[in-house]
Amino acid sequence: MDRIPVALTEAEGLRGGLVGVQRRLDTILNGRVSTGGEPPDGWGAHIDGGLYELAAAKGTGVRWPGRTDWESRKLADLHPRPWDVRGAARGRRLLVRPDDPDERVAILVWGAFPGYEVVGWMANGEAKQRGTLVDPANRGEPCYLVDVDALHPMDRIPW
Repeated sequence: MDRIPVALTEAEGLRGGLVGVQRRLDTILNGRVSTGGEPPDGWGAHIDGGLYELAAAKGTGVRWPGRTDWESRKLADLHPRPWDVRGAARGRRLLVRPDDPDERVAILVWGAFPGYEVVGWMANGEAKQRGTLVDPANRGEPCYLVDVDALHPMDRIPW
């Protein structure tokens, strides 16, 4: 299956954006650090994260939980499926962190509101074997980057 194009509506954009805002407020008000460290643009990263997750859910036809409470954020992004979403600008590689659970699947989504593309997926354990370990932001937060050509097509994702 080819990549899955997704167009979010204005209402979906508002929902995804509000989830991101709630997540950012939680990190600030409770003195927390986001998964993978605090991004330089915390507000934008949280808002985009919500939109990427919603786009992946819409593109794969699954319900998006859109959780905002800290404890449930330990679950997969598209729980009950073991799927986490990694969003990036077009052309970027899949990012998997060393502490991401091996048994989960990482889905790469490209784009910016309102247009997205669900690109492909790889199990985190496999990504840690096939990816290149780097620290792209030079912040002491290494991650594995996997080339897009190595990703599995979406029609083969484990349901």
